[in-house]
Amino acid sequence: MSSTLSLADLELIRACAEERTLTAVAERMHKSLSTVSGRLLLIEEMLGETIAHRKPFHLTDAGEVILKTAVKIHEELRLMHDELRDRQTSQDRLKIMCSSVIMLNDLPLAVEILRTRFPSVRLDITSGSFSEIQTSVYEGTCDVGLLGPTPHTEGLSYMTYKTERLCIVAPADHQLAQGNGKINFIDTLHHQFIGMDISKRITEFVEHHADIAGLHIDYRVIISDFHAQIEMVAQTGYGIALVLESAANRAIRTGSPLKKIELLDNWAWGNFVCCTKENAPQKEVTRALLDILSMTPR
Repeated sequence: MSSTLSLADLELIRACAEERTLTAVAERMHKSLSTVSGRLLLIEEMLGETIAHRKPFHLTDAGEVILKTAVKIHEELRLMHDELRDRQTSQDRLKIMCSSVIMLNDLPLAVEILRTRFPSVRLDITSGSFSEIQTSVYEGTCDVGLLGPTPHTEGLSYMTYKTERLCIVAPADHQLAQGNGKINFIDTLHHQFIGMDISKRITEFVEHHADIAGLHIDYRVIISDFHAQIEMVAQTGYGIALVLESAANRAIRTGSPLKKIELLDNWAWGNFVCCTKENAPQKEVTRALLDILSMTPR
């Protein structure tokens, strides 16, 4: 007879520790009382130890020794099954983090293509600041981050998927809207702006270039994002705004009464990137997203 305990034997010992009677143990294990009683006797014969006192029913010291191992193995099995389940869930999900403007301008077509190629994959798309996105990718809480121009972080891989520039949007009756549709940034600074929150990287960026020119930006309104800026320009006429060209184009296509004015400054152009964890294995759907973004016409 084998002297090795099976997983079923260890579960029997664990049940004996947690139930008050052998009848309750049999019910818990969905077996007859005679089967459970007989198996317990065989274990005791095999080990040469009494595992449980019958009256009152409880484990002996030898049974407690086996119980410690049974509990450890049960927990290890639970963790293994959890890890396998999480792995399967992870393979069936792609977590993307980006700014709200990228979410609206760059993702819809890519998502539609992914939906066709990977119909069973769930996409989780959340918004965040550039620093939040890079932290999330580095810590592994999202698979792909989409960013505008920003310093790179060690431990992440970056792939440029488009180059885009900033532009000015102005109400259709604004003075700047009457020109040829092109302007240097310095020539906009005597007008009032609807600007972004000071915490946004773009605010720091454009104020730096105003400082280089020895001027400052006169903000009439401070607001949260590009699309809110555009709506404020269109609806109130309070001032002009510096926004991504794709956001301006999208608003104009949907009928917003605005004029887009191209910035002639070289610094107005910037690279937009996908970032992933460096040297981390990539899911097939992740690689597909990167390919789609890099090939999508802008």
